[in-house]
Amino acid sequence: LYEQVKPVVRFEAEVKEIRRRGKGVRIAYADRAGAHQLDADYAIVTIPVPVLRKIASDFSPAVKAAMARTHYYEGTKVAWQTRRFWEQDERQFGGLGWTEEPSELVWYPSGGFGEQTGILVGAYSIGFSGPDNPRKFAAMSFEERFEMSRRVIEKFHPGRSGELTAPVTVAWDQTPFSEGVAVGWQEAQRATDYATLCKPDGPFFFAGEHLSYINAWQEGAALASHEAIQLLQARVSAA
Repeated sequence: LYEQVKPVVRFEAEVKEIRRRGKGVRIAYADRAGAHQLDADYAIVTIPVPVLRKIASDFSPAVKAAMARTHYYEGTKVAWQTRRFWEQDERQFGGLGWTEEPSELVWYPSGGFGEQTGILVGAYSIGFSGPDNPRKFAAMSFEERFEMSRRVIEKFHPGRSGELTAPVTVAWDQTPFSEGVAVGWQEAQRATDYATLCKPDGPFFFAGEHLSYINAWQEGAALASHEAIQLLQARVSAA
């Protein structure tokens, strides 16, 4: 996909303003070369809502109100590279292991069966088993997260925690340009705030996992982009 749009992609460009310009749009952004403006007939905005609502914009009051009420989950993961001991020694293939610790769970890979090594998700704290867990886990240092994850895996698989190597961790609410792992719509919001953001706002169209029924997954983002493109095509065709 990137090869098809390569000439017009601008990397490391931070959006500063999203404005109306007549019937079209003007996007102000900054990169290493300085400040720039981009004028267009329409804009498809895919920025996560926690970031988007901090950007100066000419969105309608209804859209801004809907964004203000949009809640995102905090989320923190830990992953390890290791021998696939849960398969090779215990004949366990895929699945989740739950813990009462703030790390919440261990997520076993559902692919790569038969390979010697793999990536084990040693923690995914998103509030599955307690609303305070994500905040507690994200507040820990990297080493504290690793230690808790290792301790939980050792409890699940005695004698195997010593095989865990190369740990990585990410907390999405601490990540610039994300500030949350995924949207958390209340069911009642589907008919109000969600519906508002699914509609075009003048020349602005919106897309992302938050504008789908498959939240927290790339598929939801792809489906939302298809819908935005269809809405834009209908607008242009009608004009």
